[in-house]
Amino acid sequence: FYEAGEKKEKRIENIYLSGGLAQLKNITQSFEQKFGIKTEAFNSFRKVSFDEKKLDPAYPQEMAPLFGVAVGLATRKMEK
Repeated sequence: FYEAGEKKEKRIENIYLSGGLAQLKNITQSFEQKFGIKTEAFNSFRKVSFDEKKLDPAYPQEMAPLFGVAVGLATRKMEK
């Protein structure tokens, strides 16, 4: 990433995968091995609460990488 006027090197600490890519078997391990950087599937529901009696707790974990854009748009403030 380019930062105007800055010559400091910044190290990438984490890689977050989203979308269908994040659901591929062993993809996080492949990224970690290739780049040497901790990699995980992005959890777009990490700050979303829900009633576990109405929704299986495993469902959000499985689907979280697919809903990044939808959750982001749903939580934005409405502009007038």
